[in-house]
Amino acid sequence: MVEDSVQQSMNEENTEEYRRRAIAWALAFARGTRLEPTDQERLLLERFARGELALTQIEDMLTTPVHHLLYCSQARPGLTHADVEDILKESQLYNVKAGITGLLCYSEGGFVQLLEGAQEAVHTLYAKIKRDARHHGVTTLRDAAGTERWFAQWSMAFTEASPLEYFWLVSHLSPRGSALSLPQVPITDPQLLTLLHAFRHVHVPDNPNTCTN
Repeated sequence: MVEDSVQQSMNEENTEEYRRRAIAWALAFARGTRLEPTDQERLLLERFARGELALTQIEDMLTTPVHHLLYCSQARPGLTHADVEDILKESQLYNVKAGITGLLCYSEGGFVQLLEGAQEAVHTLYAKIKRDARHHGVTTLRDAAGTERWFAQWSMAFTEASPLEYFWLVSHLSPRGSALSLPQVPITDPQLLTLLHAFRHVHVPDNPNTCTN
């Protein structure tokens, strides 16, 4: 009977309901104190509640300095939406284990992707990405330490942009891009707007057409 009771308790602790109750209790305890979690910490706690991350993984992500790597590339001819879905699924599975978050944007043959995590983990993944035959013309737009994770709630967020949105996105991720202010840019996707606010005017490729169709 004791063993059954212990097993039942362990099973309850592995449920989303139990994790959310534990988080709610911790948040109530920390409210108004210096222990109150930041927005980034709340996003990570939400992933813990859904069972996507263990507490040890969250601790590693919060205590390890974040590194940002932003790049663009062109899809190989004939790449299908099914191929893009495969790329996304592979990224999400790999990133959970590697403690990497970020955003993948695709638009009719063009990619823009942000990787954020520990420097070594990010560079290891980027070396793998550059060898992937499913795209070419990989151009680094940013490779530097950051202050926070902009997409902490996602192992890899995804958005598909229209050709016009992609053009404006790439233009504004370059110092020689459009002089329009962000409210004037014809982009409404909240994830792309987050990316623009975080990394606008970070680098210009030697060939400005590298990232565009």
